[in-house]
Amino acid sequence: MPIDRADADYSWELRHDDRVVEYGALSWDDAHPWTGKAAASPYEMGSELFDLACSTALEDCRDAVVDARMDGRPDPAPIGRLAVILRDAEGGELISMTARLIHLPITDEYVDEQIAMLRASEEEDRRLALARLQHPEQPPTSLLMMNYAAEQPLPPLDPPDPPDPDRQRIDDLEREAENLRESVVDPDHCRRKLFEAQRRLTEAEQQIERAPGEDAAIHVARCAEQVTLWHSRSAESTETYLRAAALDAEANRLRRTS
Repeated sequence: MPIDRADADYSWELRHDDRVVEYGALSWDDAHPWTGKAAASPYEMGSELFDLACSTALEDCRDAVVDARMDGRPDPAPIGRLAVILRDAEGGELISMTARLIHLPITDEYVDEQIAMLRASEEEDRRLALARLQHPEQPPTSLLMMNYAAEQPLPPLDPPDPPDPDRQRIDDLEREAENLRESVVDPDHCRRKLFEAQRRLTEAEQQIERAPGEDAAIHVARCAEQVTLWHSRSAESTETYLRAAALDAEANRLRRTS
């Protein structure tokens, strides 16, 4: 793949089976779009991109199967082989990592859980939309209305009704709860990522027992970092969703008593 930036030090590409699905060219000081970090070394960058690409591909394949079953379509073909390749500015290969992806079976129980989550999310969206309809913002004046107003005298405006403090408090609580949920990654997503990171760490530890070495030790350390990362994000996400649930509960209590 040719370098497409004059100041690039290296290029990278992601392959799914025989297709290049993503690629780019960067300098070593650039933050990579996947990680948000510059490359400390080709091996470290390649390893991190490889881990992220594998976990993302597995998750995307699982989500595609769930979507197909929900729609009554046949399961889509999963990604068989994945490769991450880094090349220098002259096109010479620096790092090439390839994996044969192993996709865990997707049970009907798991699909039912995802459908239940989707329906709950849709119900929440409907509830918020209804709340917005009940308390709409002042719509902008159209050009037609402006032209009509220029020709017709404006009738006196009735004073607006005073705001209902209870209704305002309920809206504020629900808006704060929604903002909290939007500020973090979904807890179920974090738990899936944590499970995958723990599995990769176990595999890396088994690999280093069979073939110890510096590269294997670096890979184990990288996998351990991912476990720590997703464990922290899972705890933060769960705590945030619990705070949001408490706000929703208070809003529901005020709604029942108002």
